[in-house]
Amino acid sequence: MDQAAIERLKERLLSKCVEKPGPLDTPCLEFMGGRNWYGYGHIWINGGMQRTHRVSYELFIGPIPTGLWVLHLCDNVSCIRPDHLFIGDAQTNMDDKMAKGRHRCTPSPGEKNGNATLSERDAAEIKFLALEDQLTESEIAQMYSVSQSAIKHIKYGHNWSHVTPIAPLLPTPTLTASMIRRI
Repeated sequence: MDQAAIERLKERLLSKCVEKPGPLDTPCLEFMGGRNWYGYGHIWINGGMQRTHRVSYELFIGPIPTGLWVLHLCDNVSCIRPDHLFIGDAQTNMDDKMAKGRHRCTPSPGEKNGNATLSERDAAEIKFLALEDQLTESEIAQMYSVSQSAIKHIKYGHNWSHVTPIAPLLPTPTLTASMIRRI
C-alpha cells in the first residue's frame, strides 16, 4: 500500500471514531462503525473484514508480529487509540483478563455490550410494557425504534434478562387503532 492509500485509510478509520472517557488518563477513541457480536470494530479493507484495533496498530505503530495479538490497556474493545493498544500473545491476553476480572466466556450483558442499542432503562421499560400486555409487540417496537423480535427477546428473557421491569417515564400512548379493535 502506497503512502497516499495509507493516509486515506487513516482518514477513513478516524472519521468513524469519537472520543469517549475511559479508565486511562487519555480518552478512548471509540470506533462507531460496524462491530461484531463482542463489540470489536471492523472495517472492509482489500477485499476482507479487518478488526479496527489491529488496523489502527499497524497504521500508527507498525507491523504486528506473526502470532501476536493486539490488546487493549483500556479494556474497551471498540477503542482504536494507538497509545491504548499493546502487543501480546494468547497467554498475555489471558493474564490481563484474569488480573482485571473480565474473564467472561460470553458477550457482555446490556449496555456493556458493544452492539447494544438500548439503555438499561429502555430495556426495563420494554420488559414492563411487554409483560403488561396492554400494547402489541409491534407497537412497543415502534415506540423504541427496534424490531419486533427485539421486543420478543426482551419479553421472554433471551436478551436483557438481568433487568427488572419498570414503568416507563413517558406516558404510554392513548388508544391506538389496534387497541380499539381489541375493545
